[in-house]
Amino acid sequence: MQTFLFIWLGQIVSLFGSSLSEFALAVWVYQTTGSITHYALLSLFIHLPSLFISPFAGAMVDRWSRRRVMIVSDSITGVTAFAVMLLVFSGQLQVWHIYIAVGISSVCNAFQWPAYTSAIPQLVPVQHLSRANGMVQGAIATARILGPSIAGLLIIKIHLHGVLLVDFGTYLFGLLTLLSIKFPRREKKITRHKTSIEELWQEVVSGWNYVVIRSGLRKLTIFFGVIYLSAGVLQVLFLPMVLSFASEKELGIVMSVSGIGMLLGSVTVSLWGGTKRRIEGILIFAFIQGLCLCLGGFKTAVVLAAIGGFGYLFSRAVIVSLNHTIWQQKVPQDLQGRVFALQNMMEKSLLVITHLSAAPLVEFMFKPLMSENGMLASSVGRIIGVGDGRGMALLFVLMGLLNIGAVLVAYRTPELRRVERELPDADRFGVDNTESDNTAAC
Repeated sequence: MQTFLFIWLGQIVSLFGSSLSEFALAVWVYQTTGSITHYALLSLFIHLPSLFISPFAGAMVDRWSRRRVMIVSDSITGVTAFAVMLLVFSGQLQVWHIYIAVGISSVCNAFQWPAYTSAIPQLVPVQHLSRANGMVQGAIATARILGPSIAGLLIIKIHLHGVLLVDFGTYLFGLLTLLSIKFPRREKKITRHKTSIEELWQEVVSGWNYVVIRSGLRKLTIFFGVIYLSAGVLQVLFLPMVLSFASEKELGIVMSVSGIGMLLGSVTVSLWGGTKRRIEGILIFAFIQGLCLCLGGFKTAVVLAAIGGFGYLFSRAVIVSLNHTIWQQKVPQDLQGRVFALQNMMEKSLLVITHLSAAPLVEFMFKPLMSENGMLASSVGRIIGVGDGRGMALLFVLMGLLNIGAVLVAYRTPELRRVERELPDADRFGVDNTESDNTAAC
């Protein structure tokens, strides 16, 4: 556990630096170009490279030392940050430089995240997995809360090049923590021979097959598709929905309260460890998430938006931590990189889909429906109101009801409800090849 705590400390510092530079670069792009399109393209470059490379990255993570993957990923990302910093100092930074830089960082993240997540069972006793996953979520929450606010102050005081210098320093700190310790040796010998594209693809497929042939894990994946979809809608529309009835200052309060919810949820899991049957905890807090989405869209009130955001992100920290623990216990160590990479790909895919579709959906469908003379003004409008922002509110309510419906269906699905009891804990270093071979042959 001590080794994990040391790595966790390095990663939380590195995450904080990434949050600083991501915010600062986004501000620079918008201020330099004045273009929403360029600003939106930055988000795509952050997500798309990781999305496309994730399946293959997971297979390679399972082949290599997780520690080495994390060291190489941190090194490349740090060098990239240093190169951008030099461009700023020389006055030659262009927008396309930033697109390339965040694209490289996105590729590195596709390797870093599954390596980090699948390394946790190597470093932490089984009984403390939920606590460790809660600490990881807490690190993410801390970076999200403190990063943008501190970056905003640093841009004024030390400008973009200063922020990038701080970011480079955080990468060095994270790298030094990894270099100064050793991971416990994996019992299964790591494959080191050269691999063809066909062999690598077969390894990617084997990770997918492991999930597909186990009904409980397959249905858990589908259930989390709904969770990730609602998270994508929240990420895209929560800010403009709140701004439709609140001031910028009130928005800042709502966002801060929501971020504190995720941090407290992470701390709660870290101290509590979660429910004995983790799937029950997931279903309970997913139901709460649905209620919070409905609450956030129910009325034009800052208090309700803050409570909804707090409850949603508090629940998300618990849900993600418990979900990771289930997969870490039910999937063999030498497949976890692939499985977590596939989950990352699914989450990023739904995030990109919501980024591309949520705004047009609201603009051309939900907004007209909830206008003062809209089709739903005299029915739904009497409950949640009509006019500016109420189309987004309606979508939030529908996503909340979708979450609640998914929980009810999940509870009525025995394979999912009993996934922890019916699926034995995996051999941490081996795979049941019989099932996988049979599946491949079908």
